[in-house]
Amino acid sequence: MTGEPIDEQLANMALSELMYRQEKITVEQVVETIATYYRVSVEALISNSRSRTIAFPRQMAMYLTRTETGMSYPQIGEHLGNRDHTTVIYGYEKISELLERDPAVRRDMLEIKALLYD
Repeated sequence: MTGEPIDEQLANMALSELMYRQEKITVEQVVETIATYYRVSVEALISNSRSRTIAFPRQMAMYLTRTETGMSYPQIGEHLGNRDHTTVIYGYEKISELLERDPAVRRDMLEIKALLYD
């Protein structure tokens, strides 16, 4: 799918979706994992910053919070700096589209999910 040779790390990332999952992932765990992965602060993720270095990780946090916690868009917006639910929907859909066509984004998402469930 990514066009790269299959190695142990790639196989582990791909299989991470099938591995045992904790009973419940929290939005706080998602935000902290995203902040660590992208080397930004939690405060920056929930700030009003629109810089690409912050906005993209924030959108990834929106996507993973929605898929891994099942929280509603308004709830996610509340936890990510009191954002409107339409902003969260936009972020979720943007990452969904990128996952379809950008192998690097898909790889990042799989690595972050592996970190979440380790």
